[in-house]
Amino acid sequence: RRLLEAGEVGLANQLLVEPYQIEGVVVAGDQRGRQLGFPTANLQNIATLLPGDGVYSGRVSLNDQSVKCAINIGSNPTFNVVERKVEVHLIDATVELYDQMICVEFIQKVRDVKRFSSAEELRMQIESDVRQIRSTSF
Repeated sequence: RRLLEAGEVGLANQLLVEPYQIEGVVVAGDQRGRQLGFPTANLQNIATLLPGDGVYSGRVSLNDQSVKCAINIGSNPTFNVVERKVEVHLIDATVELYDQMICVEFIQKVRDVKRFSSAEELRMQIESDVRQIRSTSF
């Protein structure tokens, strides 16, 4: 639990039988991810412990297929949003998920949440995060 709270999902996964997972219902968000070119599934009603704030690599099972994803847990400081959110961007997959319960598996922390000087700078960082996650084998 301490490792997860610290965002050390890679280390926690070494101690678990399978990678750490959360389940949540996909709800409508502010559409900022879509505007940046990286639509996200915003999760709510999560009954389990959330890892510490950060950007993570992971995967979601959809229709018996495993889809890589980037997961953001935390606030959106670039847009002055302090509410803690869970946002999941499916990599190389476009699926309508509103009102569905999905299970997200965490693999590794990619980076901490940080404030960017502009939406464009954030978009470029997300692009880099997605490229890194896409190229990682898991």
